[in-house]
Formats: sequence, structure tokens, C-alpha cells
Amino acid sequence: MLLEDFRGESLNRILPHQSLDLQAVLQLVIHLAEILEHVHLAHIIHKDINSSNIVWNPATHQFKLNFQHNLFCR
Repeated sequence: MLLEDFRGESLNRILPHQSLDLQAVLQLVIHLAEILEHVHLAHIIHKDINSSNIVWNPATHQFKLNFQHNLFCR
């Protein structure tokens, strides 16, 4: 598990102050689905996916999932 500060903020803190256009939302959702596919293929389950666990850097358009306390391995 990689722990790093890439100057992101959770979506639940960003979205009330900044709206996203459809293209940005689609990119986030597609990328999230790809990440979850790889994670699930490794038999790792994120037990609580929500906007507070998705960390996004608006400047770089990168995001990461916060797995702290929400991890289950089969």
C-alpha cells in the first residue's frame, strides 16, 4: 500500500465548492472502475467507497482511493 501526499483533497470537500463538467465526471468514473477492477483481481475489497474516500488533485486531474480502515483481503 502506498501512502503519499499528492496534494489532493477528498471529493466530499471539493464538490460543494467546485462543479465538475460531464467530461471530468466521466473520466473520474471510468478511472475509478479501472482501479477497482485491478484491486478486485488482487482479491482486495474496499468496503466503503464514497466521496470522502476518493482523493482528487484538481491541478493534475489524478485521484486515488483512501483504503484506510476500509480494506478486506480474501
